[in-house]
Amino acid sequence: MLKKRFLITALLMLFTLSFVQAYAQSGENDTVFVETVVLDGPPSVDTLIPVKIRLVNTFEVVGASLGFYYGSDDITIDSVSKVGASCAHINIYNSFAEPDSNLGVIGFVKLMEPQGVIPGDSLLSTLWFTVPAGTPEQFIP
Repeated sequence: MLKKRFLITALLMLFTLSFVQAYAQSGENDTVFVETVVLDGPPSVDTLIPVKIRLVNTFEVVGASLGFYYGSDDITIDSVSKVGASCAHINIYNSFAEPDSNLGVIGFVKLMEPQGVIPGDSLLSTLWFTVPAGTPEQFIP
C-alpha cells in the first residue's frame, strides 16, 4: 500500500512540476531579490544574520525551487525560514540549509491550496547565517 501511495504521490508531483514549468515559461518575468546585509566591522561575538529573499511577481506563483550558493567559508548558513513569508501557507514546503555545501534551498509546490504566492512584492523566505567573531571584512557573492 505504501509503494502504491508513494507512486501516486510521485506521479502527481511529476504532473504538478510539469504544470509549474509550463506556467513559468508563459513569457512573464518574475524577479527574486537577495537583500544586501552590511555589518559595521567584524562582530565581537558569533552573530546570527538574516538575509531576506524577496519575490516580485506579476502572476500567481504555484511552485518554485531556488538554490542559493554563497562563496565564503568564513560564514555558515544556519537555516531557511518561512516565518512571515508569502509562501508560508503552502503545505508542501521543502526548504533547507546545507552548511557543508554553502547552499540554501527554497522550495514549495501548491497542490490543493486556494492560492499560491499572490502577485506583488513579498518576502519569500529568510536565509540565516552565522558570522563568527572576528570574521574579516569581505563581500560575499
